[in-house]
Amino acid sequence: VAHTPGSVFNYSSGNTMLLAPVIKKATGVQADAFAKEHLFQPLGINMYEWDKASEFWSRTQSGELPGADKPDSVIQYSKAFAELPNTATGLKMLPRDLARIGQLYLNKGRWKGKQIVSESWIERSLQPYLSDSRYGYHWVSRSYVHNGKEIPCYLASGFGGQGVYLFPSLSMVLVFSQHTYKDMEEGEAETEKIIKEYILKAVKGI
Repeated sequence: VAHTPGSVFNYSSGNTMLLAPVIKKATGVQADAFAKEHLFQPLGINMYEWDKASEFWSRTQSGELPGADKPDSVIQYSKAFAELPNTATGLKMLPRDLARIGQLYLNKGRWKGKQIVSESWIERSLQPYLSDSRYGYHWVSRSYVHNGKEIPCYLASGFGGQGVYLFPSLSMVLVFSQHTYKDMEEGEAETEKIIKEYILKAVKGI
């Protein structure tokens, strides 16, 4: 171990891949089955696909996805945990259903009067884990400035500007889902432009 656990931030999708065996060991069921029973079904999420880790491995080796020649942790874990759900990159979901998850967070874990996720977990997962990092539990803490006012935002960040954006002070959830950009920077820049120049300007009272 290079550092004491919890002391240094390191962006690693391989760590996210490890959630699959951790959930299996803790609950006795696969991560996708656990999520279906305790999260997706209560939220009314029925249309989605969740790849096995083996599918990511095979797509990488075939050249469909980049990185076959790199010792990337995601690739190595996807081979080691081939029959487990790919908890790093394998879940495909409709934008409206991602918005439901975002709204669940704005509701502090409640959905239609029922506590789906504990409020304490919601609060802890949104806050940066370390003082020198913006990351909580897969959420990035950031803010926008509009008309001289700082607007807090929490982001579940995906590739190329895709993501779920939470604006608690505005009671607003934004979902961006696209796959038309050549690289990550181009997609992120376009999403930022849409938020700053169109969406925030359209919100009354800020």
